Amino acid sequence: MTAAEAGQGKGSAGWAALAFFVAVIAAGGWVMLRADQPAPPDEPDPAQIVGTPLRVPGVQGDRVFVLTDQHLRRWEKRSRPSSRLMVDGAVHYSVHRWELWALDADTLQVLWRRVLREARPTAPSETPPRLLGSDGVHVWWQAGEAGAMPEGIPAQAPPPLGPQVLNASDGAPRTAEFPEAGPVHRPAEAEHTVWRYQSGSVRVAERWLGLVTDEEAERLERDPERALRWPDRAAMAQEDYGLWQARIGAALPPSGFDGARHRFADTRRLAPAERFRQAGWLREPARDAAVTASSPDGAYVLHRGASAWQIDRIDGDDGRRLWRAELPQARLIGVSAGARSLLVAGTRDGGRVPGTDYEQLGGTVLSAIALADGRRTDFDLAKASLAKDAAR
Repeated sequence: MTAAEAGQGKGSAGWAALAFFVAVIAAGGWVMLRADQPAPPDEPDPAQIVGTPLRVPGVQGDRVFVLTDQHLRRWEKRSRPSSRLMVDGAVHYSVHRWELWALDADTLQVLWRRVLREARPTAPSETPPRLLGSDGVHVWWQAGEAGAMPEGIPAQAPPPLGPQVLNASDGAPRTAEFPEAGPVHRPAEAEHTVWRYQSGSVRVAERWLGLVTDEEAERLERDPERALRWPDRAAMAQEDYGLWQARIGAALPPSGFDGARHRFADTRRLAPAERFRQAGWLREPARDAAVTASSPDGAYVLHRGASAWQIDRIDGDDGRRLWRAELPQARLIGVSAGARSLLVAGTRDGGRVPGTDYEQLGGTVLSAIALADGRRTDFDLAKASLAKDAAR
């Protein structure tokens, strides 16, 4: 090897060492730059409703309070290496966030949204927050398990053992003494099957309205006094139902397990062309009664349409259908009636789990149906829970 070749080799090695040194410095600077950046934002999953919506009448209109549970992936910066997978110097962990939403019952506009509690998932036995009730001015909720609550709701035990109070108007917590409560409305028990929201018959003024199969109609025509269903029973069979009406007369003495009986007259079929599949009169489980209408008197039929559940408003006098609203919910979890609208809560059809026969739940949807014309307004809770501009 000549001296020139040796010098050229040393020069190449020097340049390679310099390039390696520059690369190390650049990489170190990039790492330091990334370390100075904030942790990534939370990655939320769609929120799920807890229990049932609570509808409360108020001076400025009905309000709906909804308690939700949302899973978050939260990132946290670490200055030291972690056993967990790090991304740009940050690690993630799971968080449950419980929020209370307040909506206008007729328009489903979000009035406010407040975080009640955040916690990492722990033992399955830990009790999440629960919505206790509202008198339209205050909202009571409780964090965790604290035994049975008194009927009047205001308790002397301080939080978190006793109930905590928010202003119904803006969701601000109250730190003063527990207020005197007016009539308190409590959430209904969640009913996850449609037939729990149906009744076979309903009383409207002095008329009995029934949804009757063809087989039942034959018995009704032969002996209406014995065939009439009173009190209500669910109607959920995979059959077609027709509308029948009877005039309610004087009450008769109780008989056996039938309870109070009534004398019926003028039994007749209404609107023979109207047939409803898998039908029942819309029922509000919290009141244990079917929902009736006025001006004109009538009621609402919950039935299965070609591709979705539907609600029809029926004139109780002649059986005319005044309007029809198709529901986006495949499963119902709450029904409540107000002065201007029906509130229907449930989940969309989530389809089947691939490779199984199990059905998965879709997102939660609330629907406000105007009593006057059946116009429907939807609130997609899953989408709203992911929106950054939702009222808080």
